[in-house]
Amino acid sequence: MMNKKRQKIIIVANITFLLIILIIQINWIFKAAKQQEDIFSRNVEMALARTMEEIKDNMDVCSHLNNDSNTGEDCLENVILIEGNNKEVIDSILQVNLEYYNVTIDYSYEIVNSPIIACGKDSHCYSKCLSKSSNESGVQLKINFPEKTEFILSQISFLFVISILLIILVSISFIFTLKNYSKVEKLSINTRNFIDNMVHEFKTPITNVKLANSMIRKNCAEENDKIVQLTKVVQEENERLEMQVERVLLMSTFDNNQQQNVQKEDIHDILRKTMESFKLQISESKGTIGFELNANDFILKCNRESLSRAFSNIIDNALKYSNGNPEINILTYNKKNNLFIEFSDKGCGIKKEHLPSIFDKYFRVPTGNIHNVKGFGLGLAYVKNVIKSCGGNITVASKFGEGTVFTIEIPIE
Repeated sequence: MMNKKRQKIIIVANITFLLIILIIQINWIFKAAKQQEDIFSRNVEMALARTMEEIKDNMDVCSHLNNDSNTGEDCLENVILIEGNNKEVIDSILQVNLEYYNVTIDYSYEIVNSPIIACGKDSHCYSKCLSKSSNESGVQLKINFPEKTEFILSQISFLFVISILLIILVSISFIFTLKNYSKVEKLSINTRNFIDNMVHEFKTPITNVKLANSMIRKNCAEENDKIVQLTKVVQEENERLEMQVERVLLMSTFDNNQQQNVQKEDIHDILRKTMESFKLQISESKGTIGFELNANDFILKCNRESLSRAFSNIIDNALKYSNGNPEINILTYNKKNNLFIEFSDKGCGIKKEHLPSIFDKYFRVPTGNIHNVKGFGLGLAYVKNVIKSCGGNITVASKFGEGTVFTIEIPIE
């Protein structure tokens, strides 16, 4: 499972993405509404302009509307109120022109004589000057649309509903996915903890059986050959069981959050205690181990158990691939606010073409027909994963037939 930092980044990224979609959708809806309003306003303006021309061309109406037809003033110059048939004629002309431009909602109108634009800032109102002597004042045809807002909304209602449904659908999907992910993550953690506890419970009796079997073989080797054979079988089966337990342990912790239970730890103390667990094995193989703990700053924030297991894997590999009596050296030092830990051995080494792949999961260095070294190719992949979780890096240098050096670099906070 991904670590908590990556989870938070993904969750924040998804929430940000949803907010961006929401903003884009809302902006899209407002733009669509503005576009519909512009279309509506343009149609009304064209309808008013056409109505004005038809009224001016209708001399019968004009003659009734003029206060004084002999003054030379333009038609409708001083008209304030229209009554009777003339009002019905103008209403008929206006209605026809509005319908021609697809403006079919209810309206009210009046003709006013005003020194200023009749409608002001009212967005539901439109006016057109009927006088040729002024474009901004005088006799004006004023029309009002009380249901303009509802009409514009009805024009974009389908787009609005689809957008809202999409936003709701995406939001519900995200919440549902996040909720399910949390359940799966919780189940995974509980399963992982169960496996860890179970495996650790297995390791203790396996170690005890191994030690007891070794003591029986040592004390009874000269007395009974059959006992020696039986103890050999016990040893082999115990080693197989130990490998299987180790495999389960590695698999269960490989993708685990190594940042769990992180606290400041003494790296030198971890190294010493890790080496103590190999004392018997080193002694039996007549090997040597050297310590050069030269680092002055060796306190790091890490998961003690994971880091100890990583060190164990490196040392275990040095013992497995040793030529004769194993020689292992551990060196620590500080450089540029970093802690360096070097594990060097004089084993069989690794061929150059295999070095780029040794940290890959399930990769094992080919050993030809040699089958005495067993494993699953998880150890070094696990080591790299643990070191990476500490913010560090691990590199390897090796010469085939001479030995290998693993260098761990971890920044000191």
